[in-house]
Amino acid sequence: MSDEEGIGFLVDLAESQRSTALCELVSEAASHLIASWDHSIAEFRAVLELLEEVAKKTWFLAHGGRAIYSRLLNGVLGEIALASAEDWRKVLAFPQKALEWTETHESLLEAGLKRYRERGVDDDISNCTTLDDMAELRESLDQLAKEFGLDLVYDIERLDEQMAEREGEDPEDRYSGGTGFSRSAGATEQQVVTDEDIRQMFGTLRGN
Repeated sequence: MSDEEGIGFLVDLAESQRSTALCELVSEAASHLIASWDHSIAEFRAVLELLEEVAKKTWFLAHGGRAIYSRLLNGVLGEIALASAEDWRKVLAFPQKALEWTETHESLLEAGLKRYRERGVDDDISNCTTLDDMAELRESLDQLAKEFGLDLVYDIERLDEQMAEREGEDPEDRYSGGTGFSRSAGATEQQVVTDEDIRQMFGTLRGN
């Protein structure tokens, strides 16, 4: 089992057995997991899936589980700037499922998304070592744009160019070949994302 799966198993057991001793063990395991993020990147999707499951355990929540939930949520949001495109699809859908969601959580999420828009996409592209990696990243960026209204046209175009170069194609062929994105005359070498951009995006997301 992964750490997240192990904690989930203990939570299920604590719930079914009504065991406060197991609740204490879950608390220790959660602390260990959070501490591990000091030297490794959190498995964001796994943690959020764990939180979704914990939110369903009413007895566990009433016997120390809510505090554990809060620690895990605060901890993972504190690391959210390191999330990848595929992670962000899960992250942006999470607030509506959260057991609790405060202004502090929202601020951490907005700051993390701003960082991803400015630097994280570049990191994701740099981490691609094969065409398959690039295709998967492109799909994730495309889904982020469609599902959450993020303006990622420039990043997708840039990724298309790199994919075309590796394939030995003319990049312009991709834009005329029905990708769904057109080259904008206003595209620049560096995309700057303002706080107002992020606030407007979150306002639209919450409205939906």
